Amino acid sequence: MGMERNYQGVTVRGLPVRLQLQWPFHPSEGGSDWHVLHGRLWLADGGDLHADIALNLSQSINQVMSSPDSELAFWVAVNTTRKALDDKRAEYKLYEWHFLWKPRAPSWE
Repeated sequence: MGMERNYQGVTVRGLPVRLQLQWPFHPSEGGSDWHVLHGRLWLADGGDLHADIALNLSQSINQVMSSPDSELAFWVAVNTTRKALDDKRAEYKLYEWHFLWKPRAPSWE
């Protein structure tokens, strides 16, 4: 069906990011007239902290573009994601937890 497209760069505010998109946009399976693109966004520091993302492309914007899998659509997706991060609209999740200590039972002596 699709392929992976990657981007590595910085946001306008200077945050280094790495973006992995399941390319191209595809029609929404929920019955709406949106086209959807899923992906994952990392801070480009080599860590596990990431945000799973979904970008929606409205029918009116889709009609202006030559194709939802065009180079223009890719850069719209990249820049929209970078802006969302700068505007603090991305939520990161750390899926691997490393515990540095273990709680001990209280000593009553």
